Amino acid sequence: VVLAVSAGFVYKVLLEGQDHLELEPEPVRSSVYAQGYYAFLAARGEPSACDDAAHGNTAVCQSDKLCEWSDPRRRCVDREVCSSTAAAAKARSRPMQSGKDGGPVWMMAIYEAVGADGAAGNILDDSILRQIERFERKLLTTAGVAVDRRSGASRWDERWCLQAYPATDAPSGTGSRGRCAAIAGPTNLLGAMLGGRPAIEEQAKDGYTTQGPGRWASCFCSQQAGPCSFCTVSGGVRQEFLEALAGASAAPPKPNFAPEMGCLFGDGATQGQVNGSSAPPAPGAEFCRASRGLDPRDFEAMSSWAAEFCGARPDCQWSPPGTSALCSSTAFYPAKDVEGLATGSEKETILERMCDESDAMWWHQRQHIFAQGFDCGRTKRVQFARTIFFPGSSATDADGLDKEYKDFQTSYIDGPSGWLAKARLLKEEVGGTSAGSLRIFLYSEATFRLQFLEVLLTDACLCILAMVLSWIHLWWSLESFFLGRMRDVAKPRGAHYSHAFVDLVRSAAGSLPIACGLHSLER
Repeated sequence: VVLAVSAGFVYKVLLEGQDHLELEPEPVRSSVYAQGYYAFLAARGEPSACDDAAHGNTAVCQSDKLCEWSDPRRRCVDREVCSSTAAAAKARSRPMQSGKDGGPVWMMAIYEAVGADGAAGNILDDSILRQIERFERKLLTTAGVAVDRRSGASRWDERWCLQAYPATDAPSGTGSRGRCAAIAGPTNLLGAMLGGRPAIEEQAKDGYTTQGPGRWASCFCSQQAGPCSFCTVSGGVRQEFLEALAGASAAPPKPNFAPEMGCLFGDGATQGQVNGSSAPPAPGAEFCRASRGLDPRDFEAMSSWAAEFCGARPDCQWSPPGTSALCSSTAFYPAKDVEGLATGSEKETILERMCDESDAMWWHQRQHIFAQGFDCGRTKRVQFARTIFFPGSSATDADGLDKEYKDFQTSYIDGPSGWLAKARLLKEEVGGTSAGSLRIFLYSEATFRLQFLEVLLTDACLCILAMVLSWIHLWWSLESFFLGRMRDVAKPRGAHYSHAFVDLVRSAAGSLPIACGLHSLER
């Protein structure tokens, strides 16, 4: 039947062609809106970009003013003109790459809370959070005194951590102002809100910010919770602030914005300097709006930034990294900058903000750090959390990236005194003091190969052991079979003696199954 149907189908195709096999046109293509969309795409053609095929070689890429050639990536990328690239050439200012064509080398610790009788626990319990803080305080600083095979004992925070630099640093900086970059983890959120605000404020004043020069954050942010002074409750920009910024009036700025204007434009700055021609906008300002490359004298860029910033209805209280676009630090490192975690009412405030969908940045941090099963009900429960951090890279070319990553793996991560072994000791130490209420799992781009080889070695040993035990069991079974047959054979007088002898041999075979010469002994 199958052959007959197949033959009929082939005959029909040969006779009528393949027209009846084609699908009908998509109904959406008949819509005038869809036709206009596809007509626009056809008229526009393929947009030119730095990562397209036309920019595949160094000469074409460098001839385009909007592009630059990236040696580590071996491809053409968009040229960065904002001051955020000031630290690009500094030590450990970029995440380490897993070889020439690999991605960032991430390090991760996953935490699981275990309740009574193995039930799901709550990672937000104060006792469990204190154990996590204790573990990370050692892991992110001394790393359990991990040893680099080339240079001896090597601290994570001094030798390997990804570093953040002030936004206003010149590209020729020596790197002496670099600090370990902020991590993503529960201690980052709960530590900053307890006693970390003064540290965040000082770091922001030194330039460790995500938007604007360092002084911008100190112009608008404070220790008190509440909206920014230049934003309205509905998410708009206060007109008085725009007038003060633009210098539209000859009168002195309004008292409530005089400190902000003086802070933005430095000592001795006046309102008339905003639109004055004494200093033109910074080069490339058109590409740097809403970024740290903003020039406060560029009114159009500043007003656009203020409108976008206020539209998110931000809180201008000093906050953990990743929870505020302005009032946070890129270098807040809880393992060194603060001791203790938020508890009581302050902890409840943090959890409420993480469960508020209208607070986008806090909401995102909750999804990034805690498990998807986060219960935002009255009890606020979640079983899992994670901390992510990165090693920094100082390599400047593809070969340097590859060598740096291999040295990191073989010299620092691997070995009986390497990072992985010391981190496991720390994990066991914390696990012992937590009475089994906290489990810690360590994963990393740099340890996957080592951990996989350990699994293979364990499996190989178990397979060999299983093979030996199976052989012993089969040998014992075979010998027991022959010895059991001897009992059934008719014996002459004195058979009771033979039975006793057989019992002795069987017990010997059971206690020493690999014994040789049992057949001759039976004979």
